[in-house]
Amino acid sequence: MPLDTSDATSTPGDVGHDDSIRVFNPDAIVDSKTIAQWTENWWQWALQAPAGNGPIDSSSPEATHFNNNGKIFFIAGGPNATITVPTDKPILFPMINAFDTEGPGIETIPGFQASGRGSFAVEAKFVTNLEQNSIYDAFARITTQDGRALLDIQWPKSSDFAEQSGIFAIGKPQPGSYIANLLDGADISAIPNLPFTRSTGDWLMLKPLPPGTYTLDFGGNGHAVTDPVTGTSILPEGWGAHTTDTIIVGSLA
Repeated sequence: MPLDTSDATSTPGDVGHDDSIRVFNPDAIVDSKTIAQWTENWWQWALQAPAGNGPIDSSSPEATHFNNNGKIFFIAGGPNATITVPTDKPILFPMINAFDTEGPGIETIPGFQASGRGSFAVEAKFVTNLEQNSIYDAFARITTQDGRALLDIQWPKSSDFAEQSGIFAIGKPQPGSYIANLLDGADISAIPNLPFTRSTGDWLMLKPLPPGTYTLDFGGNGHAVTDPVTGTSILPEGWGAHTTDTIIVGSLA
């Protein structure tokens, strides 16, 4: 299915000296999916990668390209990575993102369901809404090797690119994966595929980039996230990250 680039934006102030850097509108359909739906696949890719050597927690090229061979090329937050990107694929990355997965024994807010506040799916939506509402900064910049700015999206414009998914399943945690390590032996026998999960954050989907070498600088921050009913701390003040990667656009090695 060809990309519908009529849904891409190229607004003065967002795109600098080169209109070849295009950003899809946040409500665009790209290869039959919404961007919010693609963020679900991004999390499945990132969380099922090997702990310590995956796209979230390693800057090695091997980690970046782990199972990254689908219709959309995913970039995560591994700092100082050198990433080889194909010329024919849109690129999805988060300026700032979070996810929440709920179920018996792994509730973010202990007792949420038992107290009658709602189902595990409702809890995942509640937590990710709190996280999204806490964001106060997000940005993305792409520059050439000689320092020319091709893309510069900053807060508050970046908040236009908020993407919140529906409830989805991460899938059965693979042995040694990032999500398996994160759960640290929790008993998920009642919910083996982690089906009560939701993605949130401010994301960008780029039109395929022309060949070249670029610097991609992106990040964001949020205020502390606390459950207003129980006082449970969910995320600390200033949560988020700042990542600078080198992007080489060409054929995958």
